[in-house]
Amino acid sequence: MRAAYHVGIGKVEVADAPDPLPARGQVLAQTLAVGICGSDLKHLMRSAPQGTRRGPGEPGHESVGLVLESRSEHFVAGDVVLAVPVSRESAAFAELQAVDARQLIRLPAGLDVAEAVLAQQLGTVIYALGRFWPGPPGKLAVVLGTGGAGLQFVRLLRESGFDEVIASDRSPARLAAALALGASHAVPAGSPELAGLVVELSGGAGADLVVEAAGSDSARAAAAGLIRERGTIGCYGLPEAAGEMLMPFGRLFERQASLLCCVDAQREPGLASFRAAIGAVAAGRAAAAQLISHRLPFFRIDEALQLADGPADGVLKVVVELGSATRTTTGSPAGYVGATTSVHPLPTGRRPSPLNRAGSAPRHADRGRTPSRRAAHSRGRSSPGRGPRVPGSSWRCRSRSRSARRRGARRRRERRDREG
Repeated sequence: MRAAYHVGIGKVEVADAPDPLPARGQVLAQTLAVGICGSDLKHLMRSAPQGTRRGPGEPGHESVGLVLESRSEHFVAGDVVLAVPVSRESAAFAELQAVDARQLIRLPAGLDVAEAVLAQQLGTVIYALGRFWPGPPGKLAVVLGTGGAGLQFVRLLRESGFDEVIASDRSPARLAAALALGASHAVPAGSPELAGLVVELSGGAGADLVVEAAGSDSARAAAAGLIRERGTIGCYGLPEAAGEMLMPFGRLFERQASLLCCVDAQREPGLASFRAAIGAVAAGRAAAAQLISHRLPFFRIDEALQLADGPADGVLKVVVELGSATRTTTGSPAGYVGATTSVHPLPTGRRPSPLNRAGSAPRHADRGRTPSRRAAHSRGRSSPGRGPRVPGSSWRCRSRSRSARRRGARRRRERRDREG
């Protein structure tokens, strides 16, 4: 397969990589589309947190794939799925990926696969917001950072009933998108206008909720100056770097503020937030088409990362498409029917899955041979009382060949005895 390799800070190259082998409980999926996340940029375009692996396809994690081979009873070849792997198993910047079936959700028919990718990030936002603000809506919320996740926070906060939602970002295009998704105010990041607006809208009390979705230490520090007494700061963005950071603890202590962090939505029982996100995308409530500003083919993934990370205006969400240069949609539950998507064949030399289409145990249609004898037979090992297997022959044929040779040798001895 082809996969993206991290070859240096800010540089990714596409090269050949070994095909992944699905273990029991996993599926082998052909990646159809993968989104560029802010956390990917931290790992690939800047120094990554300590201990980060950079194998083929890592750390891509927002993807939709086509099941080619299943070793799980819950999926069959032809299913189109949303993959939501845990971070240490994420490797979606590749043509193929082996994914734990517990981290997959079958997609409904008719979805644009690139738009369906956004359900992964939206699921994490839904999960985080349930932790940051589980009660009835408040009066004022501030969202710092309006990338793909921040824009979804703006939309959900407004839909939940907050009276005012302020969006702050350095990109004019993202601020315009925030206003289109329901933000009541949009303020450039770092502007002193933000603090004054919070004071004005709250009567000097401060914001009920500040969501930090920029992934920067400066944004987290700024959040402490915007919060009201007993308010909540929700930290969604990743740490800017490994190690310590400075926080105005005196302000947090004085305000008795709660600071909540949220990660690993993939561990939620039943993947409920991701399923809710898929429903929102399917119903057209997630503004997925509106948020995707760029679609690029896989061989241009380095350019896609540069676009997502750069200061160029007009960039919202960047999606890399691996299936085809044209748009494709999910097919029926019985299989994938996107005619424009090229399906990656099983690599040469791969054995078919030991599970049949229904995911049950294989039927040993080899004349009564038991699974253990069958396994020994397929690996060319010796069986009790028999010599090594001759390729292309069965044990029975091998036994008959030895008998024939013994009979021939006996006849030759008898003939020599008669002639002597």
